[in-house]
Amino acid sequence: MPLIRKELPNQAGIRDASPTDAFSSLTSRNSEERRAAAREFIVTSDNAGVISSAIQSEAVDGVLQALFTALMRSANAASVDVALQYLRSDDARLRTGALDALRALQDQLLPRLTGLLSDPEPDVRILACELVRAQQPSTVIDLLVPLLANDCNGNVCGAAIDVMAEVAAPDHVALLLQCAARFPSDPFLDFAAKTAALRIGARNAPQ
Repeated sequence: MPLIRKELPNQAGIRDASPTDAFSSLTSRNSEERRAAAREFIVTSDNAGVISSAIQSEAVDGVLQALFTALMRSANAASVDVALQYLRSDDARLRTGALDALRALQDQLLPRLTGLLSDPEPDVRILACELVRAQQPSTVIDLLVPLLANDCNGNVCGAAIDVMAEVAAPDHVALLLQCAARFPSDPFLDFAAKTAALRIGARNAPQ
């Protein structure tokens, strides 16, 4: 279930919980107490393990949303580290929550995107393409051009082509078509590349 985004409060007045106090609050038997603790929580390198454990064990969707919102609110490298742990989760709630948090942490995530795009797991690379989509167009191109030239998985290349269709220039069309040509048994990829080429051409046509 996707997170319901709300305006995030300023960090002023939100406590920087010690790991001991935070663990006690986030593991309370009372879900409202856990939710309240999550709403106050600011992630640091010292207490990141506490909120990560809380995310892993939380069964109440509303509390889980508050925990992922704490990552967004904290907006630091420790928050990214926690969210990335759940990008590979088999639990759709955790995976979706992690993606939503990472989309809100684009500045902090940027240094990690190159590594995600070269991850051994194709599913992670596909998700990374979606995360790249929120970056500035020039950054999207810089990150995805090497992937399109070298990735050996058709589904990953398809995800990258879909993102590139939104921002690429006409001089990138040849790369998209060459990428699709590396997968002759995948007609969908050929269709995706040609469709992207049409979109790029239309977007850049003289008015």
